[in-house]
Amino acid sequence: MKRPIRVANFSGALGDRTTALSEVVNGEPVDVAIGDYMAEITMANVATQFIGNNEKLDGFSADIFLEQLKPELSLIAKKGIKIVVNAGVFNPRGLVEAVRQEIQNQNLSLTAALVEGENLLNRVDELRAEGQLKHMEKLVPLN
Repeated sequence: MKRPIRVANFSGALGDRTTALSEVVNGEPVDVAIGDYMAEITMANVATQFIGNNEKLDGFSADIFLEQLKPELSLIAKKGIKIVVNAGVFNPRGLVEAVRQEIQNQNLSLTAALVEGENLLNRVDELRAEGQLKHMEKLVPLN
């Protein structure tokens, strides 16, 4: 019989302690480490980038997650730990490219993948016109 998968969490929102990923990777044996970066405070912080600052818009929590990940990558590779995060926020492709670049910089044999599809910003007008966007409490279409 196989043993259970050991899962640990290292983030719940922007502002969580930045040592948590290191603690997970260097602590008790773990198979999968999960970081959640899309709590409301993170979404609000990243969304402010869209207001009047489109020149330097990355749309992901690189400053938070990548800085935690970089020093742990070699140990993650050595231990075979899988990392699952939603730190991509509005730009998961940008984040995975940055992670892949760091993996290459450190000459490690790791794979970085992404899941896309939840960002509907480019469809807001279409969804509003179809009446699919509704007020969360009143359930009336948004104008």
